[in-house]
Amino acid sequence: NPKLRATLVLREIHGMTYSEIASVMGCRVRSVETRLRRARQQLLARLGNWLSQDHDG
Repeated sequence: NPKLRATLVLREIHGMTYSEIASVMGCRVRSVETRLRRARQQLLARLGNWLSQDHDG
């Protein structure tokens, strides 16, 4: 989801506050909180799947 990805990047890479992200994305702070929670959950799930696979070739 592009909105989840953008929200996570703005927070974790660019260090923006929730209110700054809300202003840039044109949404409420509560929406930023929800998007970050969902983005982090999806990232953890994907990393867990990736880490559980055999990567030796």
